[in-house]
Amino acid sequence: MSDPTPRSRSILEFSVILAVVGVLGSALLDGVHYTQEQTEKLVVESTIRNISTGLLSAMVERMFRGQDGQIRELVDSNPVTWLDRPPAGYLGEFPSAPANVPPGAWFFDRANKELGYRPNIDRHLKLEATDGTFRWRIEATPVSGGAGSKVESVKIVALTRYQWF
Repeated sequence: MSDPTPRSRSILEFSVILAVVGVLGSALLDGVHYTQEQTEKLVVESTIRNISTGLLSAMVERMFRGQDGQIRELVDSNPVTWLDRPPAGYLGEFPSAPANVPPGAWFFDRANKELGYRPNIDRHLKLEATDGTFRWRIEATPVSGGAGSKVESVKIVALTRYQWF
């Protein structure tokens, strides 16, 4: 039996080290992508909660001023107006849904009165939308037992069913 030369031993050691670093780097990168997707989910859900809070505040303000009849006007509004500032990636209002929405972008479709968001990372997302975007709309709850167009409250409603994680 011959003893391996120092050169062949160093090549083998280098190969093993390279393989271990590659495996660890791949696992680390996967963990970073997972964390980024979790963060995106949290940001989307927080944005919708903040819109809901702003909408509730606007509705209560109208009730407090005795302007209950103006609550219905909130239904046709852009939900982003109920935030202190638009979310990151907000493209603005469009006459209809834009054709090519970049990943991580928000938009408001005036024709359908829908807020849309296209996810940036969707490895763990099951979305029931053919165009790959989330959709929300402000909807009214009519006064129970009341006639006419009187509205009791408004809320933001998800139009797209999804499962994220």
